[in-house]
Amino acid sequence: MNLLTLLNEYGIPYIENGKNVSDGWVGLKCPFCGDSSFHLGYNLDDNYFSCWRCGSHPKVITLSKLCGITETEAKGLIRKYKITSVVTEKVSKKIIPQRTEIK
Repeated sequence: MNLLTLLNEYGIPYIENGKNVSDGWVGLKCPFCGDSSFHLGYNLDDNYFSCWRCGSHPKVITLSKLCGITETEAKGLIRKYKITSVVTEKVSKKIIPQRTEIK
């Protein structure tokens, strides 16, 4: 099972191609910024959500809002529908300042 199965079972509208949807993505209406043009994208290969208008969002919180359920229930859906990936979080590159000798 996967996200598309979940979306169909919960009756959540989505598009697989067209405006705002690139190859390998599914377009959804973003529950965070209230858009009506499927700006929220779900990457089918790497399993993450990102909105063209308001940025990326954690899977659990996004599924919770899309399905109208608690975050605990959303975690259960992630397990049930096997919506997982090797990449779980985007890691920001930490810049470490180099030490310089003060003279």
